[in-house]
Amino acid sequence: MKKNASLIVSLLFISTLVSCGSPSVSATSSSSEAPNTMTSKMADMYLMNGTKYDQMRLYFFSGVNDVPYIDTDTLSSDLQFLGKQIFGTDYKLSVSSKDEVFTFRRENGSSFTFDFKNRSLTYDNIDDLFSHSYYETSVDTLNATGFDDDNQPAYYEREKRLSSERNGNKYSDVNLGDDNIPMYFQDGKGYLPLQTYSDFLISPFLIFYVYNGQDIFMTQGDLTDKAADLFYSAPTGKKSKELADFTYNEFVAYCDTFYRLKKEKNILSFDNYFTDIGLKEELSSTDPLVTDQALCKLAYSYMGDMHTKYLANSAFTGNKIKIAASDYYSYEYKDFVTRMTDITAKRETVYADEVPSYEEVGDTAFLTFDNFTTNTTDYYTDEPTSSAEDTIGKIIYAQKQITAAGDKIKNVVMDLSCNTGGEADAAVFASAWFLGNTCVTLHSTVTGYEGINVYRADTNLDRKFNDNDTLGTRNLYCLISRTSFSCGNLVPNIFKDSGKVSLIGQTSGGGSCAVEPFSLADGTIFRISGYKHLDKEKNGTFYDIDRGATPDYMVSDLSFLYKNRRADLVDYIDSLH
Repeated sequence: MKKNASLIVSLLFISTLVSCGSPSVSATSSSSEAPNTMTSKMADMYLMNGTKYDQMRLYFFSGVNDVPYIDTDTLSSDLQFLGKQIFGTDYKLSVSSKDEVFTFRRENGSSFTFDFKNRSLTYDNIDDLFSHSYYETSVDTLNATGFDDDNQPAYYEREKRLSSERNGNKYSDVNLGDDNIPMYFQDGKGYLPLQTYSDFLISPFLIFYVYNGQDIFMTQGDLTDKAADLFYSAPTGKKSKELADFTYNEFVAYCDTFYRLKKEKNILSFDNYFTDIGLKEELSSTDPLVTDQALCKLAYSYMGDMHTKYLANSAFTGNKIKIAASDYYSYEYKDFVTRMTDITAKRETVYADEVPSYEEVGDTAFLTFDNFTTNTTDYYTDEPTSSAEDTIGKIIYAQKQITAAGDKIKNVVMDLSCNTGGEADAAVFASAWFLGNTCVTLHSTVTGYEGINVYRADTNLDRKFNDNDTLGTRNLYCLISRTSFSCGNLVPNIFKDSGKVSLIGQTSGGGSCAVEPFSLADGTIFRISGYKHLDKEKNGTFYDIDRGATPDYMVSDLSFLYKNRRADLVDYIDSLH
């Protein structure tokens, strides 16, 4: 499941985030044993589209010039800036310090503390720390506010009376010292690696910084051609031993904290895990290509959870060398790709051009989409047509057509048989359309926090949330396959639990985690199955949905779903009632 962070591209043209300092200074050691030499430089900062928007002062210790640090003043002002762009002007971050302990507190009471002497980070309610003020629970699935710029209801409504939450552990500790993450304190300021800041305080926003040895790039995982040209313009070649070791240690610390499936994979610590599978030496190599290839092997062979992916080469490897992910596919990964290719091919034999997003066959309406996408068009102003490309527009159009058809349409089928996921907001809209109230449960593995989130959708654009936004008494079906993954797995699980929608096909493909994209210290871009995961709640207990939703009506040959342009499927559906 990918949650859209609505990144701030148009807002990042502002004045300098941090104060300037001298390019080279001498410093004395403190009780945190800071080295006695420190240099600094100003690094340019770029957005994912390649636009330069600011600069940030970076510091370097003991002549190691490829492991940059930021100071606590920079951390405070940069995070204050990012928080306001993402969470709005109400976001405030205050800082207090005593000796070598710095506490940063949000306006909602959540906080985090860096102890530079003991090299530790403590979150006080990490779920609130990265949540919007309009969330109904701290692990609210929906990014949208539910209101437009004029404060009119728009698209979504949170059902506050039906939503609930159970708090988990208030404090979450990350012992950076145990993972050999260096942190320094001198002259009243703390210094921590830029990568540590990005990993533990920015990536939960679903954005992150990636450093190429020269400049800093902000991204959600992708770089446009312009940004990629800039990013990979840095010199390539071997990493220093210090950077190689730090890259490995930081990667271990990040995965230990945020990887969702540790328990299921029997991972007690990622350092032990990497040792056990024989990748530690490669992951800590000074040869960037060796490390990048090991990361591919890790993502597609050993971890193999489909959400974990290798996204882009290290800046030290460069982009001229192409690493084929398929060279590292495990049996299961190959099987998933084969299934996807097979079902797509079967559909294309019937729909040679493209399967229509909305189609009526006899007394049955079909709505098909292969991923979940939210709208960038204001449909309250410009009502969607049959050419709408996003999930929201397709549903609004379908609702209008089905309502206009009246009693002619007796069955409505949502085809998710080739849906591999996408944006959670769109999945919420789709399931609310079928069910009226849709319930999405989310669990934070860092804290144990559990939230039950209930929503409605405005599918007829009257800014009201009632039964007129649903499909009435029509028979509801959903087509699924083992390719139905992530949000394509979430929605069938919601349907299954509702008892109102019949599933036809094969058990869905699983995928219960929110995606967490991030960078490595050597400039590799990666992602994992993150610490928030989707569940289903039954009798007050939360159950993971990673094993998929089982169909009510099993279909062994999936070509049946499309045969004769779905006429055979309609006959079958009509025979069920």
